Amino acid sequence: MQDFFKDLKYGEQFEKLILKKVQKKYPNAHKIEGNHKEYDILINDKISLEVKVDNKAIETNNILIESECNGKPSGITTTKASHWVFITHQKVIWVETIKLKKLLKKYKDSYYTIQGDWQAKRGYFLPHNELLDISTHYPTPPHYIALMPTILTKSQIKNRIKEIIN
Repeated sequence: MQDFFKDLKYGEQFEKLILKKVQKKYPNAHKIEGNHKEYDILINDKISLEVKVDNKAIETNNILIESECNGKPSGITTTKASHWVFITHQKVIWVETIKLKKLLKKYKDSYYTIQGDWQAKRGYFLPHNELLDISTHYPTPPHYIALMPTILTKSQIKNRIKEIIN
């Protein structure tokens, strides 16, 4: 359970980072606080974002798309987000949800049960390059990569985010 909360805080730091970037163009964009399955960031009535951090993508060359947690629909199954933003060691990848769901149909036989933070999860492993093929935007600024070491303290994360935002 400890890993779940550590991962949650880690992911929230990246949600805030993406929000700051989005707010430069859409100042009214805001993060949805608490457990909100539909999306993480609301930009306007047509655009919303689900933000995912995948630290293992560098090892596996795949991105995990969760669809079920503890026997209940989650992730791609419950999303209402118009776009998903994937953050890996290499890239920040922006994908339209409709394109992502279409790609997942190709991988319907590649559905796995994954031992998660504290509950079993089910989902798909998509090859990193196929996600890039359907992406709408994937900047690779060094400051995102600088945030991605496997182990960061809270103060290191806060300091790096302050450097990026300022």
